[in-house]
Amino acid sequence: MTIQPESSKVLIIGAGAFGVSTAYHLLKRGFSDVTVVERSETVPAPDAASNDYNRIVRTSYSDRFYSELTKKAIGLWKDGEVYGDSYHESGVVILTDDANPDSDAARYSGLAYENDQAIGARLHTLDSEVDSTTASSSRISTQLFAPKTNVNPAIYAKGTRNYVNLDGGWANAQKGVEMLSQEVVRLGGRLVVGKRAKNLIRNEHGKTIGVRCEDAVSGDTDILEGDVVVLALGAWTNSTFPELNLTGSCLATGQFVAMIQLTEEETLKYSGVPVVLDLATGFYVFPPTREGIFKVALHGRGRTVTNAAGISAPRTIVSDGKEGLRIPKSVLPEFRSFLRRVYPDLADRPFLRSRLCWYNDTPDENFIIGKCPGDDGLVVASGDSGHAYKLLPVLGEIVADAVMDQLCPALARRFAVGRGTPPEGAHSRPTGGSSEELDITNLCTEDDLTLD
Repeated sequence: MTIQPESSKVLIIGAGAFGVSTAYHLLKRGFSDVTVVERSETVPAPDAASNDYNRIVRTSYSDRFYSELTKKAIGLWKDGEVYGDSYHESGVVILTDDANPDSDAARYSGLAYENDQAIGARLHTLDSEVDSTTASSSRISTQLFAPKTNVNPAIYAKGTRNYVNLDGGWANAQKGVEMLSQEVVRLGGRLVVGKRAKNLIRNEHGKTIGVRCEDAVSGDTDILEGDVVVLALGAWTNSTFPELNLTGSCLATGQFVAMIQLTEEETLKYSGVPVVLDLATGFYVFPPTREGIFKVALHGRGRTVTNAAGISAPRTIVSDGKEGLRIPKSVLPEFRSFLRRVYPDLADRPFLRSRLCWYNDTPDENFIIGKCPGDDGLVVASGDSGHAYKLLPVLGEIVADAVMDQLCPALARRFAVGRGTPPEGAHSRPTGGSSEELDITNLCTEDDLTLD
């Protein structure tokens, strides 16, 4: 089927990073009939992965493809007319496994450093800049962590392979999606909120021609049509459309997040620090927000919550109220251990709150972007694997290519729906392992957050 921008109708289900970026790039290519449907009354949805304070923006990947793609995205993040001040170039410190130079984390870090060098990133290897005994007063320490910040000097110890990439930082996740969705509307796109996708509508030839949706308030249903339907539902993809049989291709996993409330003085003190990502453990931490929210999180295998159909589906504040925010109790001391490695002064502070942030993981951590086999009217744009948001400015280019049957063969293979696992991939969690089922009987309470 030939898609013509001036006459083809595109229906996008989901107004997260994949959805709004796709709409934006289709409109920029001349499409005039683009509709984005969102289950929530607000964009982003209250429980969407993109409804968050911050996301890492880093070129430091072991796969050169993602390093180059992120470099392109960073250039676009700096377009204030589209993204405002969503992007903050704080730098990203990469920590690795000092004890084992042959570990997955060490290999990943080595390849990431080589790729960062190849794309011309501004890099500093921390162990060559300072001695651990003088880290608190050194030039690079002052530049990265602010002079009054108590940073664990082990980060700078001789013999480590830790480094900082100054061409990176973080993006305000909520603001980025909000800004881009406003741009979609400005360009003539249609944003329909409060509509939950129920099932696909197919013609007699098996081609998808629309989606039946339910009004979130009235419960009434109607059918929204499209010459091409793009499914961009993130971690809700499998559970919303089980008929696509994507369970072996992607898995909804809840990842662990906790926040600390800093004082005004502490917020000022830590406001200039970089993002810190520990490749050996998957833990990472951001500079505080203007409101003093200091976030620590784990990029790991997470937890699944399996429904009656045998599919992992998000457990969130929308589906389960405050219970949907609780994380495993066992994670809290691990968060504190990581903080002691980086910011010892904050390691014993009470946590303000916790959250499960839902990924849609693929085995190779490549995204899923492409037409469903045998259905020329259906494009899947999902499989974020916890590292898609940084690419918000460019994700939609790839999906738009898939919609228009212009995806180059290499990317078509990398992102194919129902693919096997190719050797190349993001592999941004070198710690390995697999996801476990969430034990709802052993989740942290408010007392645990305060007293742990």
